[in-house]
Amino acid sequence: MADSSPQPTPTPAPLPIPDGYVQFDSRSEDLIAIVTCMTVLSTFVLILRLWTRLRIQGMRPGADDWTILASWVFSIAFTVNVCVRK
Repeated sequence: MADSSPQPTPTPAPLPIPDGYVQFDSRSEDLIAIVTCMTVLSTFVLILRLWTRLRIQGMRPGADDWTILASWVFSIAFTVNVCVRK
């Protein structure tokens, strides 16, 4: 009786590197630093804006504030995505 266990598939040989190809260094650390700094800055500005609206001017948040808050949430999600994918 023949052995019917699956045979491992051979891995293909790596593709040759074309002439003139230049491999650049990764700049992911720079990207993470920039995105994180901009997110921290935008968070600070958002807090100042909401503080000014609510405490100093005594106004309720308007549609523009809710829109900014929603976009800030997406910005935080993008920052987390960039940092996790490193």
